[in-house]
Amino acid sequence: MPFSMKNTSFINFKSLYLNKKIIFNDETGFTLVEIIVVIVIMGILGQIGIFSFNRYMRKTRAFAARTALRKIQRECETNRDLGMDPVFTLLGINSYSIETSNTNSCLGEINSGLVSAIPDLPNKYPSYSYDYSEGKIECLYNNTSDNLFKDCISLKSKLESNDFVVKETYVRRGCSNYVWVDGPSWSEAQAQALKIGGNLATINDKEENDFLMNKFKKEALNHMKPSPLSPNDGEGHVLLHIGLTTTTEADPDQPTIPLKGSNKGWISGESSSFRPDYWGVCNQLACGMGTKTDGTGVHTSMIHNYKSEEFGTPVHSANNWNDSPNPIGLGLAEIPVPGCK
Repeated sequence: MPFSMKNTSFINFKSLYLNKKIIFNDETGFTLVEIIVVIVIMGILGQIGIFSFNRYMRKTRAFAARTALRKIQRECETNRDLGMDPVFTLLGINSYSIETSNTNSCLGEINSGLVSAIPDLPNKYPSYSYDYSEGKIECLYNNTSDNLFKDCISLKSKLESNDFVVKETYVRRGCSNYVWVDGPSWSEAQAQALKIGGNLATINDKEENDFLMNKFKKEALNHMKPSPLSPNDGEGHVLLHIGLTTTTEADPDQPTIPLKGSNKGWISGESSSFRPDYWGVCNQLACGMGTKTDGTGVHTSMIHNYKSEEFGTPVHSANNWNDSPNPIGLGLAEIPVPGCK
């Protein structure tokens, strides 16, 4: 039979097929373990991509809400300068709603005076508020476990994220922030106050003393302990350690009695000569000298005394300072506001 190109092609194809078959038979494929590892890695990379995308979308939507509030601010202040009505153009914001009085008033809600951008998911997005009278925009985010909007997390939320801080006790007055911290001893309470950038409180005047006493009356009821002097008649007390320590400025004629008008002795190093009128009056236990810095000796606390309605008597309080020896209680921490004068 004559040799033809057709037969040559068949021979070449057959030879190629046999060679490839040998090659394929010599190679090994992926093992089951390798396949599983590849799938796991692909899954992890996919999750990272989804996580990053979700964070990007959250930042984008929050940025859009802040931008919208800035546009509202510009429009409101322009209208004010031109003598026009204090209203703004209401626009929709993805994942947010605008809250104000009369739908689009620059004057804000009646109670707060704020125009607010409120997120549909407050645990995922910060809220923004515009104060027309002050010309300020502020943000607030209470999810302390998420650092995506850490600049918007309030000091209250930051402080109360600590296990040793008593929840819902934060208050600000002037240039000081106050919060309750765990004790039970004076030394332990002071150590907790230091952890959050403060000290046990320095009481500067009667107004500050009365403000703090009145502010914490209701909260003190939640921590009331039976009085050791009358455990069954409904009386109770709460001790809040403050920062007054033993001072060497004693009365030269009576060394066990503190010198009236002394401004020393506060653990913060601040100067304050304020003492209650009854402070320094001697009794069988002490003469109002405060506590030693190591927590030993007599101790200074603000005390809330109560009677409970549960015993058929009306709730009332008698607030004072006390320096009974080493009682246990909570601490009143004071954290200065940076840059405030």
